[in-house]
Amino acid sequence: MRAADPILLVHCRYTRPGGEDSAYRAEAALLEANGHEVVRLEVTNDELVAMPRLQAAARTVWNGGAARMVEERVRETGARLVHVHNTFPLLSPAVYSGARRAGARVVQTLHNYRLACPSALMLRNGMPCEDCVGRSVAWPAVVHGCYRGSRAASAVVATMLRVHRSRRTWDRDVDAFIAVSAFLRDRVVAGGIPRERVHIKGPHLAVDPGAGTHDADYVLYAGRLSEEKGVRVLLEAWRHVPDDMRLRILGDGPLREDVERAAKDDARIRFDGNVASGDVIAAMKEARLLVAPSISYEGAPLVFAEAAAVGLPVVSSGIGAIPESVEHDVTGYLVPPRDPGALAAALTRIMRDGAQRAAMGRAARRHFERTMSPAVAYDRLMAIYEQVWRARIT
Repeated sequence: MRAADPILLVHCRYTRPGGEDSAYRAEAALLEANGHEVVRLEVTNDELVAMPRLQAAARTVWNGGAARMVEERVRETGARLVHVHNTFPLLSPAVYSGARRAGARVVQTLHNYRLACPSALMLRNGMPCEDCVGRSVAWPAVVHGCYRGSRAASAVVATMLRVHRSRRTWDRDVDAFIAVSAFLRDRVVAGGIPRERVHIKGPHLAVDPGAGTHDADYVLYAGRLSEEKGVRVLLEAWRHVPDDMRLRILGDGPLREDVERAAKDDARIRFDGNVASGDVIAAMKEARLLVAPSISYEGAPLVFAEAAAVGLPVVSSGIGAIPESVEHDVTGYLVPPRDPGALAAALTRIMRDGAQRAAMGRAARRHFERTMSPAVAYDRLMAIYEQVWRARIT
């Protein structure tokens, strides 16, 4: 396709800003930086707060108004390709049919496991869970209330998945899917998405921030303060590291009070709460290590691309898609999930070995340049677009 052809980006923003929102913005910036006309269609899930529950549930399954909105926007702008990042829950998969009615191709980026798991995390009771993968009806999620701890809410998501599997929405209305990791691709394929239609394109940054100096003396955590991110594991691990090690935590979430309490009780922990994205990069450029102790499969968190870009080694759980972003003993260190002792030992070892840390940082920077730089990301995206353009599904 030509750079002059408008591209419509569609995204439903979460009530709590997160990695998917950042990835959507980075994609738009990447396309614009390469001369494409980008048209944005964004809604926010904040609208759900005042919406009656039955109406919200119905729109989660099928939002005819959103479909018409996308169709009208395609016709108004002449967009020949619609790239969707998130439809959940307010837009619904109905938006694909709106794009198709207007004659546009449709690409959907898969940032999480929603098409195979109603909670999108594949995590239950602190452990990986694949009970719903491949089932025609995701009844285990309903029984356990996996989405937001609610059986009713989980039933709505399970119904949405069932309706669109029965309707063959993923087969009929989406020309291509972009999975942010091979691990995620394999799970959604097991959940019923045609493998031949799923492409892999990892995270990228719209702008290369350049390597950092890493002259501060702290380990950095930057992300959501939640159970699945392994925040409790990190706080427990910090009880077992040497007294001279320091931890800086950036972010917000349901475990904020736990982090605030830990910072109050331990002078080695500094908690700064939510900060601007530019300040996160600045902290990464100073830090000696990034720690990411997730207990869930993850998708491909942008924080790994940011760390690699600034040459920051990572100590992380070796779970799910994470080994695709962090190469053990090369760009960082992978430890078993939910193991505070192993995490503490790895952090201590690398913080004590400056030469190894520097070598890992250089390897991380090379990995970024080779796989996650704006130029590489653009070439991969264009290759997917071109394939969609040449071989549209019928």
